[in-house]
Amino acid sequence: MLDADGWDRRYAAKERVFSIEPTPIVMELVSALEPGRALDLAAGEGRHAVWLAQRGWQVTAVDFSGVGLEKAAARAAELGVEIDCVQADLYDYQPAAEGFDLALIAYMHPEPGQRAAVFEAATRALAPGGHLLIVGRDVADVSTGCGPSDPDRRFSVERLADALPPALELERCEQVTRERDATEGPRRLVDTFAWARRPLAPQTDADQPAEKVSDQLERWLRGDPKKTVGSLIDLFGERGFAIVFVVLMALPALPVPTGGATHVLEVITGLLALELIVGRREVWLPQRFQRFELGGASRQKFVAMLLARIRWLERFSRPRGRWLFRHRVSGVVFGLVVLALTATAFLSPPFSGLDTLPSIGVVLLALGVLVEDYILAGAGLVVGALGVVAVIWLGNLVADALKQLF
Repeated sequence: MLDADGWDRRYAAKERVFSIEPTPIVMELVSALEPGRALDLAAGEGRHAVWLAQRGWQVTAVDFSGVGLEKAAARAAELGVEIDCVQADLYDYQPAAEGFDLALIAYMHPEPGQRAAVFEAATRALAPGGHLLIVGRDVADVSTGCGPSDPDRRFSVERLADALPPALELERCEQVTRERDATEGPRRLVDTFAWARRPLAPQTDADQPAEKVSDQLERWLRGDPKKTVGSLIDLFGERGFAIVFVVLMALPALPVPTGGATHVLEVITGLLALELIVGRREVWLPQRFQRFELGGASRQKFVAMLLARIRWLERFSRPRGRWLFRHRVSGVVFGLVVLALTATAFLSPPFSGLDTLPSIGVVLLALGVLVEDYILAGAGLVVGALGVVAVIWLGNLVADALKQLF
């Protein structure tokens, strides 16, 4: 059995020790899942970690070989994806509790006395509803010379099923065959895998479906008499950017000429978008802006009108494509799009009404982020893009007219 140094030497001795393609059973089972957060334990040269990242998963790859992880990171960079590499011994490594939607242990064969502990640690890492996939060499195939020479470390259906924590629901535990190219020709190999799921927590009165955005706004309106921008941000937490974008850009989104009166709102929106672009996850505003009250009669009427529009949109919207909004770059992309649309609204000619479409685009996009609905967010992108085209088209017309005059 090789230690970390031994694996470092083995990985350094040749360009690839193992195939760059994931094993077939991994592709078959994982392809049916919606991408989320994945933990690849004993990732080696990263063939599974990179494949997962290519399909939209946020991947943490763990291995005790630094050379293996360097090769995994290089392969990911070559293919334009990102993986988070962690060098650690799996016998000691403790992943974040409930931090992952998928845990994968591929061809890591723990010592029999450590098998249950490794599987238990992987199970604790799973969020409710998450899956654990374990695949390795079958004990009946020891004569091929591929995999551990010690038959006690190899898997069987009974060994895997017995070692899994009782907290898991075992969905499949089977023996499978695959073909592997060898110098003497294709070789038939026998693997065993276990595919299990951590059950969802039972729903209680305190664990009901997420509160609608409109209900949160209404609760805020009926609550503390001081209706400040800061209290609104606190209510929505990490979604504070989205709700502030909705409130700030709802006025420019009204189909009436504003004569540039909304430019200050667009400037603040653009500055907040820059915060997202540089990686902030919580809204920062100067205290005097946070203390700005939305509680006057006219302002409360405006918020009530906004609430009615949100309720109407919620009739057609639901969470769709949540993984898109939870991806590590989603905040940056959100900020870039908002900045572009807000700049377009700001540069629209006064009294032209052309700031309406880009502003509506920001509002719809932000609402899509709030409810995690990619269709609503996509509608915001389309409307905003139409607004950009309209401003560019009018700009060209004006430029042509000026050329003819002068």
